Amino acid sequence: MIRSAPDYEHPAALVASRNRTTARQVPDGNRPEPEPAGVRHEGAVVRRFAVGALTVLFEALDGRRGFGQLSTSVSPELTDRFRVLRQLGVRPHARDLAPAAAGSATLRRVHVQMSGEATARIFGSYTIGGRVRAFCGVAVRSPHRIPRPIDADVLMPARWEYRWQLTALDFC
Repeated sequence: MIRSAPDYEHPAALVASRNRTTARQVPDGNRPEPEPAGVRHEGAVVRRFAVGALTVLFEALDGRRGFGQLSTSVSPELTDRFRVLRQLGVRPHARDLAPAAAGSATLRRVHVQMSGEATARIFGSYTIGGRVRAFCGVAVRSPHRIPRPIDADVLMPARWEYRWQLTALDFC
């Protein structure tokens, strides 16, 4: 007897009912109150960052872009690791593929799971050489110094802002 596999993606009705159950009820009980804006906002910010950073990283690993463009989005240790691998001719995201058949990597899906206020786990899939592969990594929100304008006074205090940075990445 052959049985069909269960659906991996949730049907739209289940997603809609899940959204309704996460909404809080107002005191009169008539209409749901939306979730606070900050609850889902940070995950969306991290996801946008991850898509941009991974796109640039895949282009650098494929030789279509220089590693210097990763300076703010990828940690220096991770950038150095990938730079050395590329100099050795190793493509960690395209292992087990012939160099001619590998082609370039394209992101398919990116998911984010917040691990705390300043840490997020990033995972998803990408396509290379006709195969679908997976990746996982960690992004951390860390302080970055904003360079002073050229014409700024020497006594002008340094400015800092928090930015997301990819600190770990593994290809499965």
